[in-house]
Amino acid sequence: MVHSFGCFFPYNGSHTQISSYSMLPALSLNGILHLDVQAQSYTATIFNGFIDGLLDSMNPFPQKNSVMPAFITFSAIKARIQENCSFAHVEMDGRVNCDPYAMLWEAVFETVDQEKALGWYRDSGYI
Repeated sequence: MVHSFGCFFPYNGSHTQISSYSMLPALSLNGILHLDVQAQSYTATIFNGFIDGLLDSMNPFPQKNSVMPAFITFSAIKARIQENCSFAHVEMDGRVNCDPYAMLWEAVFETVDQEKALGWYRDSGYI
């Protein structure tokens, strides 16, 4: 499941989009197994490349490193970014010293740990 989000900020009384990123997180029982973030929409070719990379480290359910859809994972990541929106705005505004990819990877791996992954698997009825 591909998730996209943008970062908006007020500019002269209106909302202006400053950046937009697409994210593909793959959730396993241990947390995020595979992640891709890019500043464009995913095409079939790019998505297939993500899946090829994911298959190298994935196992059939219910073994370790089996993967489930990560909608709730993305909701948690998005909430974390929104809680830190001032920092996100600075990192996504295109200045030379900004690194939106590092900020997004940090948000993912600080939000999704093994305990939360196990809870999401349990709440979804997978375990």
